[in-house]
Amino acid sequence: MPELPTWHARGLVLIGDAAHAMQPSSGQGASQGLEDAQVLSMFLAHYLERHYYFSQSASTPPATSHDAPATMVDAVDRASTKYCELRKPRAKLIVDRAKQMGDTKRKKGLVEEWFTYSILWII
Repeated sequence: MPELPTWHARGLVLIGDAAHAMQPSSGQGASQGLEDAQVLSMFLAHYLERHYYFSQSASTPPATSHDAPATMVDAVDRASTKYCELRKPRAKLIVDRAKQMGDTKRKKGLVEEWFTYSILWII
């Protein structure tokens, strides 16, 4: 499956296999989906909390409000951007490794395959 250029747009965020499909033989699909959900929820909590806190306070201290989103839409956009920046490299690494391991399992000549199955049959 080709790599997607982005995992988010206008409040829609893809996680798990929707963003980065894993080969079934890798055994990583569910765990990567859970990691995605955890990272996205942590960023959402951070930016939505900052938006809420600084929108409720009358005076916003300039030293701490530099990353406070102006709106909830802005908070979701910032969270999804940070999620993609953090998760894309790790997910790509795991997808590439799984593909590489899957390819080594498949690349066998006729003699190698015959020998492998013969040994397995004997055992």
